[in-house]
Amino acid sequence: MTQPSRVTVRIAIFVLYGLSVLAVIAASSIASAGITREVWTGVGGRSIVDLPGPPAFPDAPTITDTPSDFRAPVNWADNYGTRVRGFVTPDTTGSYTFWISGDDNCELWLSTDDDPANARLIAAVPGWTSPLQWTKYADQ
Repeated sequence: MTQPSRVTVRIAIFVLYGLSVLAVIAASSIASAGITREVWTGVGGRSIVDLPGPPAFPDAPTITDTPSDFRAPVNWADNYGTRVRGFVTPDTTGSYTFWISGDDNCELWLSTDDDPANARLIAAVPGWTSPLQWTKYADQ
């Protein structure tokens, strides 16, 4: 019996202001590796398009760390932007559901390979949600 091929998907999350949380819900566990969280402070505005405002974006984030999953801290600051990115490898072939929640404005981009040019927007929060609130907006 041949083993099913493993597919690596690239996830990039762009979140502005406050909470940034992503949950990956799947029928089986998902291995993750190489997750990076970047934070830029001093971001004005209330939209993803405001993130390029700080002179340090995108090359010099104020904070960079390597969390063990795609979640970010809750209620720890104002006027900042966060990007969480990395790879997940599904253990089995099947359907997977991705959700995103955030405060304010966030987007979930997904690519089936390691080329950011192939990423497609698959979920978004146009305003704010509470932590782990997955159904407030239709596009989450």
